[in-house]
Amino acid sequence: MKIITINSKTGAASMFVVIFTTLLLGIISLGFISIMISEANQTTNFDLSQSAYDSALAGIEDAKLALLRYHECLSNGATATSGTPECRRAIEQMIATYATENCDIVREMLGRPGEGETIIQSEAWGGSGNDLGATAELMQAYTCVRIQENTDDYLGTLNQNYRTKIIPIRTTDPVQNVDRVRLGWYNSTDQDKVTGIADAESVFDTLLSSTNHGSNKLGYNVNYQESSTFSTFPPAPPTMQFQFIQAATNFTLYQFDTNSGLNSNRGTLLLRPSTQGTKLIGNNYNIGLASSADRSFNNPIDIRCDMDSISYRCTADIVIPDPIGGTRGEGTMFVRLVLPYSAPDTSFSLELYDCSGDSTVDTDDCERMQFAGVQTRVDSTGRANDLFRRVEARVEMVDVYFPFPEFAAEVSDNSPNAIRKDFWVTGNCWTTGPGNRGQSCPNVQRIANQDFDF
Repeated sequence: MKIITINSKTGAASMFVVIFTTLLLGIISLGFISIMISEANQTTNFDLSQSAYDSALAGIEDAKLALLRYHECLSNGATATSGTPECRRAIEQMIATYATENCDIVREMLGRPGEGETIIQSEAWGGSGNDLGATAELMQAYTCVRIQENTDDYLGTLNQNYRTKIIPIRTTDPVQNVDRVRLGWYNSTDQDKVTGIADAESVFDTLLSSTNHGSNKLGYNVNYQESSTFSTFPPAPPTMQFQFIQAATNFTLYQFDTNSGLNSNRGTLLLRPSTQGTKLIGNNYNIGLASSADRSFNNPIDIRCDMDSISYRCTADIVIPDPIGGTRGEGTMFVRLVLPYSAPDTSFSLELYDCSGDSTVDTDDCERMQFAGVQTRVDSTGRANDLFRRVEARVEMVDVYFPFPEFAAEVSDNSPNAIRKDFWVTGNCWTTGPGNRGQSCPNVQRIANQDFDF
């Protein structure tokens, strides 16, 4: 009789191999399924987020329509009690005491029916999550839109395409109370854009200077130069040109080309970022807007900037002079901001203050004044299903890009390709008196009636 022996250990080993292989394949499959579900959820959330953002933008566009109707009604002489029903409704909502907190103000101004949120669209939409083949209803709407016409500041940007802005100064309080302006420019977002440029180090090589100018009078610092006083990287904030324009109730054009003591109708300051310098520009005979109206005062003013600031890198508080010949007229006060070298792009903020004529007090201790109807703030919240996005926008209520001469001489496409001009080369004789170019100045040469081709 033959006895057959079965090796049970070999069979057990095969069973363990099969079990572990099955578990491994199961884990891999579950991993792939988990990744697919995660990717699908991310795609769904991205779509919902974008849809909610689009809904918020729709609220802003409707707010623009409401504001356009409101200002058109005002320009036609309508009031809350006179004019067409549409105009009366729009004006009544805007002047209401609760207007800035009314989430339904846009719907009410436009006379749309319903209550609560405004539906943008509702449509069938591919499902997500564990039920990848399902469909759901995509509900888009903006839930709250608030409009604030009076703002604490004016926000804007300057770049190569839009290097000039002229901002009218309209206030909720009498405009003659404005005696100081705070200008902030260049924030972390602007700096990130520059540092992201591959060749930024060679493109933007004008950086924070350690040279300090105590006056903006030409010739005060004869060693002013842009060479070894600058570092190499990272790029500093751009130089800014600040021009102030105003007039009394009665004025003459001649008053825009001069000053009368410490009073002036126009002044221009060139603000250069520096590691030293000042943050408060007074109005005296050595520095400031009134002094700049005298053509012998035109050197850059160093503004002390902080590249680690959490808000704007540079801040300048500028004392505003009184106009020549009387009280400042309503509607005749403007600030013109220029990016003279067109780069780098910069954001800016403009704030108005009433310091009661005290040029020595700290600006933070002064009373802030609001802009009135210059730039409207619109705060819109949109949703897509149960996901919400909130967007804040500034809507320009005035034209800040109207034509303004930027250069003393400019050649356009419609003019001949030549310009005729007299040039003077002097040995810095402006300090002896405006217009004095006598032969006592060294290196006097005159190039007269020369044509220069471009």
